[in-house]
Amino acid sequence: MKRTPVLVAGLGALVLLAGCGGGAPERVYTPAAAAPSQEKTAARSTPTETPGDGTISVGRQLRIQVDWPERRDPLLRLFVDYYVESWKAVVLGDGDFGDNLELSAMPEADRWVRLFTDKGWSMKGVTRLYDIRVKATYGKGAQVNTCVDETGLSLLSAEGQVVKKPSTWPRKPFLQAVIAHRDDQGTWRIRTFLNDKEGCPR
Repeated sequence: MKRTPVLVAGLGALVLLAGCGGGAPERVYTPAAAAPSQEKTAARSTPTETPGDGTISVGRQLRIQVDWPERRDPLLRLFVDYYVESWKAVVLGDGDFGDNLELSAMPEADRWVRLFTDKGWSMKGVTRLYDIRVKATYGKGAQVNTCVDETGLSLLSAEGQVVKKPSTWPRKPFLQAVIAHRDDQGTWRIRTFLNDKEGCPR
């Protein structure tokens, strides 16, 4: 299976929204730097997970449906937690997505968030994570695969209006893989992101 490095984790939207090259951002995202919006000012509570069904609400208009496997390896939360915190940064302006990343992964993750916040963009709808699995472990490294379905999301302008998605927006679920590393204290963090447009049937 061919895997292509992406510029930022998951969310399929760096390619979809910008298609830019690499390089460190000129300005580092902080919660206070996020552009204000109705959603950010009206709903600043932390995401909540509905017991039993894996539904996480981020603000009032965005939901993340997580189809957890029967057996939850602690590693499975690594990408899920990062994904949730990234959308918190976009929708609410206060996501701690860096907690799940090694320093080398921070600049691109920061740039992904700023693609939204610099323009005041947000999202609404339902995105789904499923077929979450540990693909491989090797010493202090591991690969975790997740299928991501963002076809149920709508892009919102700074005025809160639904706008047309870019033509590169994912039209079907895609495979998101993360390469993780465990530090000397036993904490796992994401080091590298990979994705594949194939391999994730609905």
